Amino acid sequence: MSARPQPPSDGDIDIGWKLEVGTTVTFLSAAIVVALRCFTRWKYSQKGWDDYLMVFALFQAFVATVVDFVAVNNGLGRHTYYLSPPEAANQQFYSLLAQVFCVHGLTFAKISIVVSYIRVLRDSGNRLHQVLLWTTGVTVFIVNTIVIITFYVACNPTEKAWDRSISGTCWAPTKRIAFLILQGVETSTQLHVPPTTMPDMSFSTVLGLTWSGMERNIAMLVGSIPALNPLAAPATRLLRQTFNSSKSKLRSTKSDSNQLSDIPESPKLSSQDAEKQNYTAE
Repeated sequence: MSARPQPPSDGDIDIGWKLEVGTTVTFLSAAIVVALRCFTRWKYSQKGWDDYLMVFALFQAFVATVVDFVAVNNGLGRHTYYLSPPEAANQQFYSLLAQVFCVHGLTFAKISIVVSYIRVLRDSGNRLHQVLLWTTGVTVFIVNTIVIITFYVACNPTEKAWDRSISGTCWAPTKRIAFLILQGVETSTQLHVPPTTMPDMSFSTVLGLTWSGMERNIAMLVGSIPALNPLAAPATRLLRQTFNSSKSKLRSTKSDSNQLSDIPESPKLSSQDAEKQNYTAE
């Protein structure tokens, strides 16, 4: 009979709020920028596939954020030691589901950026760059799709991936690390690891999931900023005009001040000369 595991030294703490705050703040920031991007394209130019892909990525990120909240509500962020078996299984199920949407969101954000480059280079006539960009986009989609599939095929039966109480087998950690290297953008704590190799999944993966969600949202934000140039152009032009006007006024003020300083001062009369002038005048 195996001995009962010792309770964690830090007690029954909950760090799930870090995941909620980190992903929510960055998601709202990304949502604002993507909305401004859509408005800019609607008002100043034509919408393209890169815009639709970014909106789809934003939708995936929204679903991932909502599922993250559900996972935290079911115990994600607490030590598995303090969770009941149903709570441990539920939080792991929703955590795994959130990772699926997270990887999907990051994938389509990257593809949107690739399509944006293709849109810019469309009239350049450089076929090589376009082929390389299309190859990059297709590769990103294929690799990340394979990673998502591994979330559910790494354990047999599939339910073993989120329920430790089920008997079965999961891939060895070295095999999962190989797919981690293949994906190339995640950290080891962001990918789902079989519960047989990491008993405290509900606590130890939170920071990795937080960084993963923030990376996804920041990718959408940064990928949408270049499209805001037409929207920012009037404000930039007004700021430049205001700066030049202030600079001209300052230069004019200095010029007037220098002209006044060049006027010779009238010579001062001594008191005796002043008395002589007054006597002569009388």
